[in-house]
Parts: sequence; C-alpha cells; structure tokens
Amino acid sequence: MKLRPIPKVEFTPVPLTREQTEEFLQLCLNPDKDKPLDEVPELCRNVVASAFLVKQHGFELPYKISAYFFLMSALTIADRPGIAVMILWMAHEYNRHRGKKLLGLPEWVDIFPMGVPTDHDMKKWWDSQKLTFEERKEKMKEWPMASDNLVDYKELWA
Repeated sequence: MKLRPIPKVEFTPVPLTREQTEEFLQLCLNPDKDKPLDEVPELCRNVVASAFLVKQHGFELPYKISAYFFLMSALTIADRPGIAVMILWMAHEYNRHRGKKLLGLPEWVDIFPMGVPTDHDMKKWWDSQKLTFEERKEKMKEWPMASDNLVDYKELWA
C-alpha cells in the first residue's frame, strides 16, 4: 500500500515569552551546546531528546540535531515526544534541499522566524498525519503491528 505524504505543518506563530527569550540568550552565549545532540550524554537521557535521536538514527537521516536545536525546542514547545517528532519533521522538510550535516541554532531560527506553533496548531497537524481507519486496515495486512502515524514510516522521510 502506498502511503500518502506527511502533511505540511501550518501554524500561526506565537512569540517567545520574556523567560524563553532570556533562556535563548543564555544559550547563545554557551559555546558547548553547538555539538550534535548525541554527543552530549547529559541531554540524551531526556525523553524529548530520545524522540529526536530515535528518528534520527532509526531512519538514518543525513543530518544531526545540535544540542542548541534540541534545547531551544525543549524550552519553547517540545514538551512531549510527539511534538519532538513534529519539530524533527519540520527540520527535515527545511533541510531537504539544503544538505546541512548539523542543524543548530541558525536553522532553528530559520524554521521558527516569527515564533513557535500553538498547542492547537500542533494537535491539528498531529491529527492530520494519522492514518485513516481504511489506511491502517490496509497497512495491517502487510504488518499486524502497523503504526497509525505517517511519521513512523521511514519511506516517507526519504
């Protein structure tokens, strides 16, 4: 069964709060966070970081997420693994034709130039990427434990 493409994330940006802006500026002044996330063990144990890394390594993505990128995501909107996957999908789409090997703070700012998605926007996108009952039924003929999320299929990330 051929899967439909993962939908584009559309959102109305919400500016960072004062506290988020202060944390952002503190991050900018910390040169140690410009490493790939998987090279910063103290961050890798975080459940949201794990969601980034599982997709990054499991799908053999041609780039890595930096600690900066992860921290900005975690400080602003990525408070659950599903949101991390959504952000990684946005990063994947952003980088598809850019070919960068490490996505850091500049790329995060390019993806979210005017602010971050609201919970409502994220829920709307998450629901839009769910397989319909018929799609799932067809996928389960191929594999009984088929996922109900388009973002869980490696071929859609190619």
